[in-house]
Amino acid sequence: MLRPPFPADFAFGLYGAGGNMSVLVPSNSGMGRWQCSSHMTAVLTLSAVSIAKALLQLCDQKNAPSQILSFYTVALPELLKAAYIDPSLTTLASYWLDSVEDVMFSARSIFVSTINRLSPTLRRNFAQTLSNQLWKAKNNPSIPMLTAKNIQKSESFNGLSAIENQGSMNFLSSSGSIVNDSKHTNNNSSNNNNTDTTAYDKSRDTSILVLGIMGAEKPDSLDEKLAQKVTIELLKLIFKGSSNSMTVCAVELLSRGFTTWKQHIKDIPRLLRALLALSLKGEPLSTTASSALTHIGSLEPKQFITSMGNEMDRDAQTAQPPSSAISAIGLLIKKEPVSLLPILPRLVETVVRSLDPHTPLRELCMKVTTVVLYSMVQKYPMIS
Repeated sequence: MLRPPFPADFAFGLYGAGGNMSVLVPSNSGMGRWQCSSHMTAVLTLSAVSIAKALLQLCDQKNAPSQILSFYTVALPELLKAAYIDPSLTTLASYWLDSVEDVMFSARSIFVSTINRLSPTLRRNFAQTLSNQLWKAKNNPSIPMLTAKNIQKSESFNGLSAIENQGSMNFLSSSGSIVNDSKHTNNNSSNNNNTDTTAYDKSRDTSILVLGIMGAEKPDSLDEKLAQKVTIELLKLIFKGSSNSMTVCAVELLSRGFTTWKQHIKDIPRLLRALLALSLKGEPLSTTASSALTHIGSLEPKQFITSMGNEMDRDAQTAQPPSSAISAIGLLIKKEPVSLLPILPRLVETVVRSLDPHTPLRELCMKVTTVVLYSMVQKYPMIS
């Protein structure tokens, strides 16, 4: 006869590289999957929350997704207490820019909920341990390469428990998958060296991403020295100007945590110029950079207007057209008009300068400047 399935009827597992699979021994309690490893907890929690989010949106259940998130990130850990293993932050961070929107937002929510549940001391200890492994591996080739296995060790050390994989070394890829380097893989030295380098780069990017998220969401997680290191890494990615996902993440995190990173940025005008250039690239980088430029401009209006004014004065043959700087000013006026009130005379002078008939800017910026001037009159009636 048919009967409802029992927990012991199911065996949970994870797919690995080459079609390999790790399967848990079925448990009568059905809770063994939350007590296995941080990676397993992260994947299962992310799967449950993102699928539920997608299904409940179809039913127009607006509050249900947040209730499900609360269950998996708050109620379940309290129910299992010490037996519960927290989700891996590195695994969740690898889905920070997932192409599936529900997965992306779910990963972000679970990540933030996880660090919110940790005490400030645990957060600082975890960040410092991850930092030590990251920069020691970078500066000293004799130190074992930073891998997902090493990262999970640091998570275990600081209360983010993890079960190490035995007999193989696992590398966390930027897409969240695990690249396996077991005893049975090809021993070709050239291929292994290339794989090792790629795996290190991806694991290092993921570690920087984790530290960047923690610094943006919980500034007390990073001490001043570590915050400076993370700021430098984020700036390197931005100044490099590549149109990859790590650049998008760096732009977003630098903007979100600007109050944390600001004291470590020596050249804010250069950052503003770099963001302006990135805002002219393809999506999703252009939208992210444009939003970051507006946000930082609202916090540093004087430097923003000065930098955009200097960009307007540059020759039309430069990397970006002069009208892009005017457009950036117009966007800030539209979204954060109050931030520009203290420097309103300088704002007016900068915008009107582009209409000077004695400069080539007039023809290049006429249409855009006219739109910006109209917006200025709407937002600041006193200048009309």
